[in-house]
Amino acid sequence: MSEGARAARELVASDFGLVIEPGADRWRGLIRFEPTDESRALREQLSLPTDRPVVMSGHQSEFWGPGILAKWIACVEGSEALGAFPAWLVADQDAGDASLIRYPATGEDGAPRPGLARLEPGRPEGEGLRPTAAQRAIRVAPGDLVPEPVRPIGEALRAHEDEPDAARQVQRALADLASFLGPAPTSVFARDLSGTTMFANLVARMREDPAACVSAYNDAVERHPDSGVRPLVVTDEARGPELPLWIITPDGERRRATARDLADASTERLAPRALLLTTLVRLGACDLFIHGTGGGAYDLVTEDWIGAWLGRPLAPAAVVTATVLPDVRVTNLHDAERADHASWLAHAARHNPGLLGDESADAAKRELLARIEQAKLVGQSPAPLFTQLHESLREARERHATTLETLDREAQRLQRAAGGARRGAQIARDRTLAFPLVPNDRLLALRDAIRDRLHAPT
Repeated sequence: MSEGARAARELVASDFGLVIEPGADRWRGLIRFEPTDESRALREQLSLPTDRPVVMSGHQSEFWGPGILAKWIACVEGSEALGAFPAWLVADQDAGDASLIRYPATGEDGAPRPGLARLEPGRPEGEGLRPTAAQRAIRVAPGDLVPEPVRPIGEALRAHEDEPDAARQVQRALADLASFLGPAPTSVFARDLSGTTMFANLVARMREDPAACVSAYNDAVERHPDSGVRPLVVTDEARGPELPLWIITPDGERRRATARDLADASTERLAPRALLLTTLVRLGACDLFIHGTGGGAYDLVTEDWIGAWLGRPLAPAAVVTATVLPDVRVTNLHDAERADHASWLAHAARHNPGLLGDESADAAKRELLARIEQAKLVGQSPAPLFTQLHESLREARERHATTLETLDREAQRLQRAAGGARRGAQIARDRTLAFPLVPNDRLLALRDAIRDRLHAPT
């Protein structure tokens, strides 16, 4: 590739805010492919290869944005560059409603605004509160009832309505929608981890000494206060401490598990919560895990917790993310700027008579402020001077009451008129919109930027 072409690609990458940490030139050195009997068993149970390294990433079962797509691309491209196998962890023990899609809609005035498409209008209320592995597949409404920008998502879901649950349906649809970017990583579903030997062994370790697990966990949380992870708590003395597990009830509901639950529930009814989920895959299922920025922060807690509780290292982690925005043009953003200035003026004029053209009151204010500062310097109380200042400003407001009322009305009018511009700006700057709503050429440019970084000669 010519230097000019490489520079152009780097410019595209900088426009996306593409982050790959540590740098791709260090990824090969991170991987230590030294399979153990335990890791081989786990990979066999998850249908992953045991003869080469595994690079893994993942996310919840939903139609995620380009920032998550960047992890998907990096998983595939990084695996190819490293001679590894790409896998995608689907957090199907988490709740969510993939039948609701936010998208750029058009208002009656023709301006863009946030929209919400319900792909299955009659979907049972509360279904989105259940783990996606326990939700039935989404039955998409007829095409003409689905907003035009969202129809490709609806069609991809409709092609997989025979899947046994929503998580697998959504994952198949995501792979279809991303297929123009290249091959998909192999899916690994979090609920399948509940049937593995490693999961059973970790649950047995918790059952034997829940206090040691919880103490190490909470100590790690305390060492990383900005991680967004909350400590495990004791809410019921009889049930013992909360553990990093979900209990999945026979009807598909989930609740936080406690130490008492481990005596009553089989491992098939348990599911790992976030930190335990990445513990399982980083202990044995992969040799490099790719996080986004959030996961990169909270998994620092995981590393400290597992180091203290089990005394074992985890597979290394990298962070990949990017920002790719939808093709939404907001032409009247100046309306919002005018409205904001008018609101500022209506407020500031009450405290700055000079903005009302009252030079005499403005000079009096400046003089009183100077006298207040002088009083403070010589140790005198400035309270009487503050009283004079407030009285002077009150009198100025009374003299200019009509002008101030006019400024208020104008600010309110402009703010009402600017509502459409603000709504348009909100959707135009939303980096979390589902990636199929972003033009393919932008996503292809993102893929090329990631590919160039990961395949660059070291």
